[in-house]
Amino acid sequence: MLSLGQACVINGTGTQALYVAIKKGRLKATKREDSNRYEIRKKDLTDYMKLKYDRADAQFKGEPKYDKRKGEYSIKQAAAYLEVSPNLLYYLMRIGKVSYTKKGCSYVLNIDEIHRIENILVEP
Repeated sequence: MLSLGQACVINGTGTQALYVAIKKGRLKATKREDSNRYEIRKKDLTDYMKLKYDRADAQFKGEPKYDKRKGEYSIKQAAAYLEVSPNLLYYLMRIGKVSYTKKGCSYVLNIDEIHRIENILVEP
């Protein structure tokens, strides 16, 4: 049995995401009577991780939100490519240093913009 904190570390998410998954019935968990805390079986966490929603496959109006063939990347994908934190990209977007488009409620970065950001980050 795993505590909620241990499950978060293994799953790579925060406690709120797992609380929501438990509440919606996507993740099986039991409450300990003595402390009112959740316990999760490793098998249940593994099953949840297999079924977990992946934004890489998200669609907008029937087309993929992020299409690498077209040079469209999510913030997370761009951050991994640039080897920086997604928070840095959000900050650069907020202060107007990075141009982006939106598909629904998702931010999309073009590969040309990602290369431009790469050059900005390399400059002394």
